[in-house]
Amino acid sequence: MHIDGERKCLCCEKFFLPDARNRRRQRYCRERACRKASKAESQRRWLKQAENRDYFKGPENAARVRAWQAAHPDYWKVRSKRGRRVLQDILIGQDADRQSEAVQE
Repeated sequence: MHIDGERKCLCCEKFFLPDARNRRRQRYCRERACRKASKAESQRRWLKQAENRDYFKGPENAARVRAWQAAHPDYWKVRSKRGRRVLQDILIGQDADRQSEAVQE
């Protein structure tokens, strides 16, 4: 028996409760293999459209990419300098800020 609102994953065929924000469109569960299958299916559908088949090919698309890179020269550098911050570290920093504000009051 499954809960009302559940649907069967198209990949693993297990029942899952879709995310409330995407319940009408979500067809795959959150398992890693199912997410990969969902991505592969999305790419297949996108590439099936005639206007998308050569999206990444040809000199005009290479020029499009070069123009974007010229307009954003430090894109890769800025991202690597910024690094990844773990949510836990961010929250700990916020707690410290709140405590120092409370002490000052």
